[in-house]
Amino acid sequence: MRDRTTADLERELHMLAAVRAYLRDAEGTDVRIPTTAVDRVLDELHQTRTTDPTTSNTALGRDRSADSSRARPTI
Repeated sequence: MRDRTTADLERELHMLAAVRAYLRDAEGTDVRIPTTAVDRVLDELHQTRTTDPTTSNTALGRDRSADSSRARPTI
């Protein structure tokens, strides 16, 4: 398996968010959707951003202190 780039991971994350939104619309807001895939992609994205100097938090316009909380977007 090839290494995925930050852009690949961001596209996958957006796709997963779209699928989750579709499922919530189709099944209702009470449906329980596992977050395993989203968690995996977020972890991989975080690792890519912290190890690739071209996608550092500074380059992305993010404050490094935000990473210490490991806050994840609501999907």
